[in-house]
Order: sequence, then structure tokens, then C-alpha cells
Amino acid sequence: MKLSDLATRLDRVQRSMLFKVIASIVVAVAAIGAVVSYSVAVTAAKADLRMLEVTPAAPETAAQAAEDQATREAREQVAKSMRESAESFARTVNSVLERRLSIASFGIGATIVSAVMLVVIWLNLAITYLAILVAGLAVAGPMLLWGSAWWRGLGTFMIGSLLLAATFSALLQTLRIALSGSHPILSIARNVLAEAVRMKISLVFIVMLILSLAALPGLLDADTPLRYRVQAFLTYGTAGTFWITAVMVLFLGCGSVAFEQRDKIIWQTMTKPVAPWQYIAGKWLGVSAMAAVLLGVSCSGVFLFTEFLRSQRAMGESAPFVSASNEPIASDRLLLETQVLTARESRLPLLPGRDNEAFVQEIERRLERLKAEDPNTRDTPETRAQIVTGMNQEEMIAFLAIEPGQSQTYIFDGLEYARQSGLPLTIRFKINAGNNLPTETYRVTFYVDNARPFVLECRLGQKISEPLAPSAVAANGVLKLEVFNGDLLRRIPNRETMSFPPDGLEIFYPVGGFRGNFARVVLVMWLKLSFLGMIAIAASTFLSFPVAALTSFGVLFCAESASYVQSALEQWSVLGMEGEVYYWRYPIMWISQGVSGLFSFYASIQPTATLADGLVVGWRPVFVTTIVLGGMSVVLGAAAAWIFQRRELATYSGQ
Repeated sequence: MKLSDLATRLDRVQRSMLFKVIASIVVAVAAIGAVVSYSVAVTAAKADLRMLEVTPAAPETAAQAAEDQATREAREQVAKSMRESAESFARTVNSVLERRLSIASFGIGATIVSAVMLVVIWLNLAITYLAILVAGLAVAGPMLLWGSAWWRGLGTFMIGSLLLAATFSALLQTLRIALSGSHPILSIARNVLAEAVRMKISLVFIVMLILSLAALPGLLDADTPLRYRVQAFLTYGTAGTFWITAVMVLFLGCGSVAFEQRDKIIWQTMTKPVAPWQYIAGKWLGVSAMAAVLLGVSCSGVFLFTEFLRSQRAMGESAPFVSASNEPIASDRLLLETQVLTARESRLPLLPGRDNEAFVQEIERRLERLKAEDPNTRDTPETRAQIVTGMNQEEMIAFLAIEPGQSQTYIFDGLEYARQSGLPLTIRFKINAGNNLPTETYRVTFYVDNARPFVLECRLGQKISEPLAPSAVAANGVLKLEVFNGDLLRRIPNRETMSFPPDGLEIFYPVGGFRGNFARVVLVMWLKLSFLGMIAIAASTFLSFPVAALTSFGVLFCAESASYVQSALEQWSVLGMEGEVYYWRYPIMWISQGVSGLFSFYASIQPTATLADGLVVGWRPVFVTTIVLGGMSVVLGAAAAWIFQRRELATYSGQ
């Protein structure tokens, strides 16, 4: 039998309904069996899991019973605080240990794999994909089993690329079927998907995304702590996915409209009963759908590999989730689960109250002093704004600075949920002093209510995290943190004044899990990509491809850098060192303020950085992002349809 005849017969088999039904049943039974088997194994393992328990309090001694009322109350208060702290730490450790045997992670992975397999089966590609997978394993298998570290990395890269490419192809075919209706919008969207595969520019970025994502796991250093590997993979995996997809979306959006006008394909489309708004909506749907496919494939790979990394051995562990020392849990594992693979909210300290009358008087005094020093100084809004900015900075610096041997109290509010959850809070801070030599350390004392003062040895210029018991939060949700510049217990102050940067003193507390947070981050990324796609489509309705692409990329870079421009403008001034006015700086300032202000909302959406820091992306920000970016996209689409309706497409032929 010829090879071509065998391929024809196998293709006939995989297209038959009987084969699809039997294969689907096999996949479903295998998935259910795997989950059930894992659940049984988890139940048996949990029986042997050693949970951390708090030792009961020792009975009161005769000496303690003879104490006076004040001494006894103070001792009981300290004992209660220590017990609450120990119970909170035990709850955290136990929740981390139970994640080792999480059925949810296994169930999510099994669901994703089963869903992809079912899609492949009903797309008549089961035997084809099986043959490709067997061929890939035949090549990469020996590398993984018997090769050196370099060959194992190459084998992992090959298998990863193969799986991502196969998943992308299957999802793309599924999307084409979903858009197979006869409505003009669906037809145009389906044509965009075909163009994305035909266009060499789009195809290059699709291949680039698949290869880079498959290569990323091999670039992680196995000798670094596990939390840093996971954080780096999340950062580069999600950020790289967004940027590569964003560039592809802009090229696809611009080329899909501009090339149809250049090649006169638009004549055939618009001579049919297709309204301009339907044409624009179809292009937007197609571009957004392609972005959704790429995000779905890439972010599923990021999620599954993150879960794989999570199950690896951390620093200080003899086995995953098993501490190699007498400690109940390794520090690397605890930090990974409580500061990276989680969803936390943060609070900055409240600024002290201000005497508005005295503040206004100080502005007038400084303005008069500037006039006295330079008669050319004028009382303009810009001059007053410069004075106010300087005074605000001085107040912030004084508030966050602590002289040697002195203390400062910082108040954090809105922590009711943190107190009710019973889970530890985390204080994260960074200390600056002198030249900020990284080899120099300061001993700093921290004090919160219902706990003893604790001293930390801190390296300058480095972020440090320390857990706090929820009992430190008052019933009204307020936490008072007193910081002493020195070792208060030994009465030894530090040598110089220390200070926190503006974002160098924060309180974090958990409000959710990693998986739900990851899903919301992916949704926000897709909303941003859809908005960028509409910008590209709107620009290409009246511009040629090069100009439309240049305009779209300019908008992308302006939008992504708006927050940086706003930070830079705080240091920008139209005044010179001696108070002279540089009038040529006014246009620069006005343009920068206008552009950064226009994209300020877009720039404030940073889902990838939020995810890597373990911060929560709540449903409210997702809803606001949907309303704002969706509304802006609709407005741009309406403008594009209006422009498109008034164009002489028969006259414009791309020449």
C-alpha cells in the first residue's frame, strides 16, 4: 500500500462520526479518571500531611498568679498577641502546604488539555496531530532522556514549540468555524483571519511569539531561588506575549484595510450590500479574535508552566513543599506562595494633615523671596505651581525621613479585610541613607500595636519584606507603625538620617488567589489589544499602509510611555537655575502634558507588572477598563466609518 493511500484512509477514518464519538468518549473518560485518581491520591496524602499546630499555652505558675493586676494584664496582652501571631503564621503555612495537593491545579490543567484534544478531534485532525506528536517525540525524546543539559533544553524547546503551534492551529480553525455565518460582519472577520496567515508580516510575529515563549523556560537559571524564577517567567512571558501580539495587531489592522484598497479588493466588497460600519466592525472583530487566539494559546502556556514551576523544589527544600531543615516551611516557598502566586492589595501611609492657611502664606513668602532675588520673576501660575511642587516634595521628604535615634509614626487605613481574614500582612520597605552602599546595613526597629518591638538588619537600597500579624490592625482597620532609626532594644542609633522613597513603605495583605487574578490580567490585556486594533483600522481608512503603521506605532509608544512622561514632567520647569523663563519650553510642556494626559488612563493599566508583583486586578478595574477602552473604540470606529463612507474608493486605487 502506498503512503498516500494510507494517509487517505486515515484521513477518512478521522473524519468519520463514529471515530469522533469514540475518541471523545476516550478523552473524557481519561480526563475524569485522571482527576479521580489524583483526588484519591491527594486524600490519602493529606492524611499523612503534617500540619503546623500551635502549642497550647502553659498553665499559670504560682509566681504569675501572685502578680498584681496591671502586670498580669500586660503579660496576658503580650501572650495573646504572640498566640494570635503564631496562629496566623500556622494558618498561612498550612494553606501553603495544602496547595501541594491542590486538586484545582490538576483539574484546570486536565480541562485545558482535554478541551484542546476535543477540539482537534472534531476538527478532523486527531490522527494527523497524533502523527505529528509521535514524530516530534521521536526526535526530541532521546534528547530529553539521554542528552546533556544543552540537548535537554533543545528537546524541551522543540516539544514546546510543537505543542504551541498545534494548539494555535486548532484554535484558529475553531474560530473560523465560529465565524462561518453569512452575515457581512462575520464574513469580513473570517477573511481577516485568513489574511493574518497569508500576510508574511503577521506570520513572522506569530512564529516569533511561539518560538520565544517555547524558549523562555530554558533561559531560567535553575540555581536561583524558585520565587525569582517564577516571577521572571511571569514577567517576561506575559509582557513578551503582549508586546509581540500588539505589534502583530497593529500591522494586521493597518494592512488588512490599506492593502485591500491598494489591491482594489475593496471594490468587490463594497459593491455588495455591506455598510461602512459593518466593514469596520468586521475588521475589528477579526483583529480582536486573532489577538484572543494568540493570547489564549500563549497565556495558557504561561499558566501551565507556572504551575509546573510551582511544583518544583524551592531553595531550602529536600523535596517540593518539604523543608530540608527543622523549619516548618522553607523561606523561598513561603515567599513564593504569599508574595508572588497570590493576589494582594497594598496601602501607602497616610500623609499628615496640612494647615492650609499656613501653606498659602508660605507660598506668598517664597514668591516674594524669589522676586527679591530676581526682579524678573513674575507672579504667574507656572511660578506658583513650581513653588507648590517644591513644597510638596519637601513635605514628603521630611515625612519619610527619620533622624538618628528618632522615630516616626506612619498610619495605614482601610485594613478591615486584612484583620478579618486572619492571614498575615506584609510590610515591604526600602531604606536609603548616605551613599546607599549595598554592603552597608542599618538596624531598624519597628513597633506595632499588640506586639513587641522587633529589630531588622536592613541592607541599604534594597526592598525588604517582613510579615505582620493581623492583630496589629485595630478594629477600625487602622494600623499604626512606628519606625525607629536604630536598635531601640540596645539603645544604639544609626549613624545617619535614613529615609524611605515615596513608594518605599507599603503594607500588603491577601485578598484572593493567583488563578483568578491571572484570568483577569489576560482579559485586561485583550481589552488593550482590541483598542490598539481599532486605532490601526481607523488610521488605515484614510492613510496609506506606511503612514497608518507609523501613526499606530506612535500612538502605542505614546500610550505606553505616558506614565513615564508624567513623572518626568514633575521635574520639568520653564524656569532656569537662576529663575529666568525659557519661553521655548512652554510648547514642549503643553504638548507633553496633552499627550500624556490623553493616554493617562491607558498608561495606568499595567496588568503584567501587577501580576508579577502578586497584586490583585479586581473586577472593578476590569469593568472600568471595559467601559473606557470599549467606549473609545466605539467612538474611533464611528469616526472611521464616517470617513470611510465619504471616500471615493473607485478613484483611490493605491496609486
